[in-house]
Amino acid sequence: MKARLAIGIDLGGTTLRGGIFDETGNVRFAKAMPVEAGKGKDAILGKIFGLTSELVKKGNGKVLGIGVGSPGTVDFPSGKILGASPNLPGWCNIPLKSFLERRFSIPVYVDNDANAATLGEAMLGAGKGHSNFMMVTLGTGIGGGLFLDGKLFRGSLSGAGEIGHMTLSPSGPICGCGGRGCLESFSSATAIGKRAENLIIAGVKTKIGTPADVNRKRISAKTVFDRAKRGDRIAVSIVDEAMLFLGAAIGSISNLIDPDAIVLGGGMSLAGDFLLERVRRYSILFTLPTIGSRVEIKLSRLRDDAGVLGAGLLVFENLRR
Repeated sequence: MKARLAIGIDLGGTTLRGGIFDETGNVRFAKAMPVEAGKGKDAILGKIFGLTSELVKKGNGKVLGIGVGSPGTVDFPSGKILGASPNLPGWCNIPLKSFLERRFSIPVYVDNDANAATLGEAMLGAGKGHSNFMMVTLGTGIGGGLFLDGKLFRGSLSGAGEIGHMTLSPSGPICGCGGRGCLESFSSATAIGKRAENLIIAGVKTKIGTPADVNRKRISAKTVFDRAKRGDRIAVSIVDEAMLFLGAAIGSISNLIDPDAIVLGGGMSLAGDFLLERVRRYSILFTLPTIGSRVEIKLSRLRDDAGVLGAGLLVFENLRR
């Protein structure tokens, strides 16, 4: 029997991932490369086309379709990127589905990247067995996807679940989206690294780094988490503040949708139990007792592969329909 394969492409704020999968999530081939968002949308498109071309060739004529998870607001039926992601300047008004179908002559499905990751976790990961859960992706930015009543909930313009742009403080820092006090401006990897840099430049003593490290752009959220795990007082305070805001957002969402579970994914979730324990501790403060006592907060099972696997699963999900 001929293998049924799909290509998944996951476009992130810093990394572009691609792979070839079968329906059970078995990886036949995978590749990742830096996005280099500062070079503009044409350069990003060129990388997507190049990676997809390589994957199509590796598929040896067995690829049924291409699924793409992209940041920003995506009109799922047309596969057009409508609204830019703050982490990919200029990435908007792009008919990505049409571009790819014209070039490769196979079906293409384009969705928001967090929606794709949510589908991956629902079918193959930590969301499996849950009828109602939310996926929160923690990385360069913060995204979210909703799986409600046993299916992906996209909303009117496929923009549902944008937890990263919940306003938590109207007078808070300006977010990349232009708003003030968004969750992303407090709790994303970008925000955590920036908070550490500001404190170091201000002369606060910490083992996170030195002003020279800031100038060389060596301060990342991973660095902050690593130092916090070793007991650095300033690093712990940065992490705790970020997780307090994340807990407030998760508690509010839990009160709104009454989920079975909240699944934490994205690169920052690799901090593991150190992150998870804090999110659980703070979210319960903002959740109604009847909901908070049973909602399960857990880490992604697919980790960095959730987005690319979910993008590939978009193909199988839509072909079944």
